[in-house]
Amino acid sequence: MNNLNKSKTKKAFERIHLGKNGTVRIGDVIGFFDLDGSTESETTKDFLKRIEKEYKMVNLLYDLPKSFVVTTESENENVYMLSNSVETEIKRMGENK
Repeated sequence: MNNLNKSKTKKAFERIHLGKNGTVRIGDVIGFFDLDGSTESETTKDFLKRIEKEYKMVNLLYDLPKSFVVTTESENENVYMLSNSVETEIKRMGENK
């Protein structure tokens, strides 16, 4: 296996810890969103309601929610509700590199 394939294989399996026992592949992350700022939009509120009704919302809370992450795992949208700030999660992603 050449270095390019090793690099692709390694990246395919890199994961980020989101809290409690929740981990996701970094490549599946669409984005991290601040709960306060993003829920001002009706579109975002409707999206989160739909995800919750479809049982695609995962609660990884230790405390009040501060942010959420949207992922596409196996082409399915999932939302993870987090107690950590967006800044904390982005920092965690950087530590995995």
